[in-house]
Amino acid sequence: MIDNIIKIPKEEFHRLPKCLIDCPEYESDFKPDDQDAISDKLDKEEIIKQNENLIKKLDDEWNENILLMGDFNDEPYNKSIVKFLNATPNLDLLRDWRTIFQLKRKDWNNTNSDREIYLEEKPYLYNCMWKLIPDGTHYFYKTNSLFLFDQFIVSRGLLKNLKHLKIDLDSVKIHKNCLSIGGNLLEKNFSNNVNYKNKKKLHSYQKLSPMSFRFSKTKIFDLNKDVKEKKELEIILQEALQLNLNENITKLIKDKLKGLRERLDKIQKDKGYHANFAQDPNTGFSDHFPIKCIIEIN
Repeated sequence: MIDNIIKIPKEEFHRLPKCLIDCPEYESDFKPDDQDAISDKLDKEEIIKQNENLIKKLDDEWNENILLMGDFNDEPYNKSIVKFLNATPNLDLLRDWRTIFQLKRKDWNNTNSDREIYLEEKPYLYNCMWKLIPDGTHYFYKTNSLFLFDQFIVSRGLLKNLKHLKIDLDSVKIHKNCLSIGGNLLEKNFSNNVNYKNKKKLHSYQKLSPMSFRFSKTKIFDLNKDVKEKKELEIILQEALQLNLNENITKLIKDKLKGLRERLDKIQKDKGYHANFAQDPNTGFSDHFPIKCIIEIN
């Protein structure tokens, strides 16, 4: 899948010359037929220039900005990530095409042409999460251990700022700050008196044992402003009813007032949790901590 994004289209592969750099055909034994995609009328300088343009084109595709992120359900060092996705912690493996061709030439076991090398070379991606090991985003109570399933994996271009975007590696973190009692987790979701069956419902970061918790979307309200607006709307509604204004106008005022009253009631109910917050829980549960990073625009 990644090959299709950061390599030239497969139908263009056959047009690549067998040799792209330091070609021996430039010497006295140069045979035009060996340079399949190059006309035999081109001289040495023209061939070199054309090959340079081809290298630039290959690198331009190679340097696309790609960010893979989410729950891979595997660790950064698992075979599925390292071998099949080719996501590495080794920055030296994210090379440009000239370097790749040159290194292959130095390999005595290599008998492939540059065109064959390009066809077979699998692109490396950079896994940003290795520096965070042994920390993790998912706690498994049976083994009492953390797993780093949630990951950011990026292309060479995004890592090296080759196409106006760059990932800030120092900003890559597991976000745990907001996940605390009184922050995003309700006090009532935690209990010190749990039996073995319920033990897996406590999160290790809070109680040293795991928990599946419900995320809550929180909205900050200016309580005084809402109370003042409610009183003003109640006065306006009374005046509108006395003046027998259009029903649509009074309905709008009533709907607005109803929404304010419900919101204030909800804040009042959650007062023990946080006086200025109203909770609107998402559906479903998550037992993963979120990860975060910053992409810089240049």
